[in-house]
Amino acid sequence: MNEIKAIIYGLGQMGRILARLSVEKGVIPVGAIDMNPAAAGKDLGELAGFGYPLNVKVSDNADEVLFQNEADIALIAVFAELDRSFPLFERCIENGVNVITTCDESLFPWTTSPETTARLDKLAKQHGVTIVGAGFQDTFLANQVILFSGASHTIEIINGYQSYNIDDYGPVVAEWHNLGETLDEFRKREQEEGTDLSYFIMSLETIAAGLGLTIKNISQRTEPVTSETELYCKSLDKKIPAGRTIGRTQITDIDTWQGIKLHGEEVSKVYMEGETDEVIWSIKGEPDTFLRNDRVATRFQTCTQMVNRIPDVINSEPGYVTVNELPMLRYRAYPLHFYVNERGRNP
Repeated sequence: MNEIKAIIYGLGQMGRILARLSVEKGVIPVGAIDMNPAAAGKDLGELAGFGYPLNVKVSDNADEVLFQNEADIALIAVFAELDRSFPLFERCIENGVNVITTCDESLFPWTTSPETTARLDKLAKQHGVTIVGAGFQDTFLANQVILFSGASHTIEIINGYQSYNIDDYGPVVAEWHNLGETLDEFRKREQEEGTDLSYFIMSLETIAAGLGLTIKNISQRTEPVTSETELYCKSLDKKIPAGRTIGRTQITDIDTWQGIKLHGEEVSKVYMEGETDEVIWSIKGEPDTFLRNDRVATRFQTCTQMVNRIPDVINSEPGYVTVNELPMLRYRAYPLHFYVNERGRNP
């Protein structure tokens, strides 16, 4: 392949980073889609902060962009839920375009959305393309743990912890967290609406699949995070009073038939000054082992991993493919089309 042509689908904070990084890795943008009317008609280079035009106009008409532009892959950064993302994926797949997405649930959705995943798998195989959910979880919350486990003789439990700053992801994510609730309001809403899906489930399931474990049951609960002092949320441009919720901790536990347990805690909150993202893993067994990633650039490294995965998606067999089924993620020193072989063979 002499070049990789891509469509950038979603031009929020993540999509703009994806646009820059992919172009700098030699990918040719041939289309850009965003549902925000304010973005329509602007040049992708202008919107993504290149400082020069790319001669690619942003459009809010996805069908038109996909029909008029022949692309190898679509980089989709819009929704976190698979069902909401399905129409976007469907459009791309039916136009013969491979898909890689930041959609959190897409990392490993076979348990949480089995029917939707099966539909996408069948559709992708019919059209000879591949769909992959990737991003930050790929390395930090899945594959490094699978690799790390190889240092163990026996394993009793795998424990994971991740924190990220809500303010890094804009108002949509901030509003989803219902910031500023009292503890009573938080608990009442949880009782009435149920616990929101924790996307750490997908990471733990990816690890279980990578280790060949069979899941027996999954449980999840959510705890509020509060601050003893008033805190400013820049995404919502408002102050959160002391004692009100500034985020939450989603706790996931998985039991397997092999007896190995997996436990994950995902803390999403508005940070206080000096706080940084971190990922911590420990494996209790023989021997006990520990892995810690401090000061991770969660938002940016979501995008770096997606871009470095582009050749793997194009090379992969058609269908819905999870990252544990792909080759080990690695840095790409050359333009990405250098790494593309005929489908199904990775260099």
